[in-house]
Amino acid sequence: MNGLGLLLLIPLVLLGNGLRSVIASTVFVSEGSFASFLSITVEATAAIMELLMGAVLVSLLMAPWLMRRIPARRLAVWMCLLAGGAALGLAALFRFAPPVDMRVTLVVLLFPMVGFALATLAPISQAWAGLGGPRWNKLLTGVWSVAMPLAFLVTPQLVRVIAPRHGLDTFFAGFAVVVLLLIGAILLLRTRAPEAAGEAASEQGPALMSGRLMLAALLALILFEGLTFLTSLETIRSPLVLPLASLFAASLWYLQRSWRAE
Repeated sequence: MNGLGLLLLIPLVLLGNGLRSVIASTVFVSEGSFASFLSITVEATAAIMELLMGAVLVSLLMAPWLMRRIPARRLAVWMCLLAGGAALGLAALFRFAPPVDMRVTLVVLLFPMVGFALATLAPISQAWAGLGGPRWNKLLTGVWSVAMPLAFLVTPQLVRVIAPRHGLDTFFAGFAVVVLLLIGAILLLRTRAPEAAGEAASEQGPALMSGRLMLAALLALILFEGLTFLTSLETIRSPLVLPLASLFAASLWYLQRSWRAE
């Protein structure tokens, strides 16, 4: 690993694991701004965190399957494009302020996209921490490990400086630029090691779940997150809670049946 390769790997490993915490921290720090913008109570902004956590859980379910089938570098570029595009969408949302119903709809769509993409990028960047060889392996692993706590420490300060002066639209636009710049670093990383690592993992790792079981687990997870999102936004008294809870119970039955059929 030469000096240029190491200089490319450090930001990839750091930001690959840290950016997902930046989004979560932004919601924590800007609860009042989100509540005012979406015309909901501050307590109801917990629904946005439910969206992010749900997207992370979906990523935990699907990332191993994706990493077995798609070369790591290509998958990382796709995830950066998805996260960068969604962040630009959030920037435009805060900049142009459409009607409230459209704001809520776009938040429900864009935040899970960001969360899923960045959560999928994290295990890829963890694999890349091993590309430094014996000399730099410990350094890169340490960089990956401190990325999340560092993001939780730095992000609130950035939001408090940028949001009051320039608005959340500027913050999300800057975030999108950072994510999209990672694509350049990924393409400049002249190595086939990530793809080779992915091929080795597919041969040595445990067998993946079947497509039927994957879909059953994904359905149950999405219904559960939809239920928690609804109760966070409208409380348990919403008339939609009971039908959605019934669908969730049915999905658990289907998941159990699919599991036994394996």
